[in-house]
Amino acid sequence: MQAAAGIQMTGESVINPWVSSQAYSSRSGLSDQQIERLETVLWVWNGRDALWEDCFEALKRYVAKEGHCRVPYDHREDGIGLGTWVRHQRGDERSHSPERAAKLEGLPGWEWATTG
Repeated sequence: MQAAAGIQMTGESVINPWVSSQAYSSRSGLSDQQIERLETVLWVWNGRDALWEDCFEALKRYVAKEGHCRVPYDHREDGIGLGTWVRHQRGDERSHSPERAAKLEGLPGWEWATTG
């Protein structure tokens, strides 16, 4: 089970609003013990960053199998629309942090622009 805001957890409808409020509250408003307890259950402070990392890990698995980063647009990897995600990464080259750009560029065969 992953505790991330916005995830509908079956049978957990009471806890979901609490999870959402914790994710959006300031870490400074929580005690060190509360932060530690949340992080022991795979707490995600920033859902967008976590999603990007999940997609990047899926791309790394794809590259390990296929040997390239030319993911077909409709390809899904472990339930992730990987082809769509890769297309968006290429289209958003200038909006990436230097760290994310370096991660992508470190993959064998990564290209910002592709033809065809």
